[in-house]
Amino acid sequence: MSRNINAGKPRNLYTFLFCLFGPGVGHAVGVNNGDIIGYAYRSRRCALCDTAVRLGKEPDEHVCRRNHFKSSKSMEADSIADIGKALQESGISISVLVGDDDSSAMKRLREVCGQDIEKSSDLNHVKKNLGNHLYAFKSAGHKELSDKVIKCVQKMFMYAINQNKGAPENLKAAFAACVPHLYGDHKSCGTWCKHAENPATYRHSSLPYGRDLSNAKTREALTKLFNSYADNAAKLAFHGSTQANESFNNIVASKQPKSRHYGSSSSFNFRVGAAVLQKNVGYTYVADVCDKAGLSPSTHARLHGESMLARSMPQHLHGHTDTHTHTHT
Repeated sequence: MSRNINAGKPRNLYTFLFCLFGPGVGHAVGVNNGDIIGYAYRSRRCALCDTAVRLGKEPDEHVCRRNHFKSSKSMEADSIADIGKALQESGISISVLVGDDDSSAMKRLREVCGQDIEKSSDLNHVKKNLGNHLYAFKSAGHKELSDKVIKCVQKMFMYAINQNKGAPENLKAAFAACVPHLYGDHKSCGTWCKHAENPATYRHSSLPYGRDLSNAKTREALTKLFNSYADNAAKLAFHGSTQANESFNNIVASKQPKSRHYGSSSSFNFRVGAAVLQKNVGYTYVADVCDKAGLSPSTHARLHGESMLARSMPQHLHGHTDTHTHTHT
């Protein structure tokens, strides 16, 4: 089923995340159901080929596991393009993508899919980047930015985003009011500001001693920073998140620990596939696969899967509900 971007209608929203587990694994999560709807792996090594080279002979006929011959840095964009192409060939058009601000990956995806895909920023990455910018300002000589002030700025930033979900213009206006508010200018403040209730006695609740900030150079730096976020308000208003992807990463890590190397053999493919089944189906996937293959799963395997599924039911249901309002794809 193919759906494109139309105002007021459901949209296909996906989150892409690429993580390195020795080799690289990229996967896409659907916003509306929380399932893994596509994944791809990249490896620069093949165990059988490496062994043949070490012994100085030709490798036996086999399915080579080496499928990436470029740099490790290009793995992410390469796998995302591969997933996007597979989705498009199956009749699914991507309308919104949530992820970090990797422009090369987004460019590759648009080239492969040949369509206009909206980019939504992951709030976890955005908040982290904001903190990095603020601490960089502090290191550069803006001493007014103490740890308490930085926490206050981050709090205002996230409050503005959370209060203006789905409203880019309102979010842009909120960003524009943040820095003046910190410096005692409340003309553009919204109802969140308590200054209008009693201007004579108003004090900031999160700034040191409740006082306004005063350094002009720091104000200039903060204004420039918030203006850059205001220019990207449309990406932030969607409230994208890659938490579902991080959850899947934990499942992959449990089946393919970083302390062991499976990436150059077929074992890695099976382990990632098992992680996808656990994410999409639940802990009963082993018994379900046996049923599908015409095998007889043991009673213990079925009971254990059902027990694990019942134990994790709240999280399982949370990952399979319509998360359009607070997650990503």
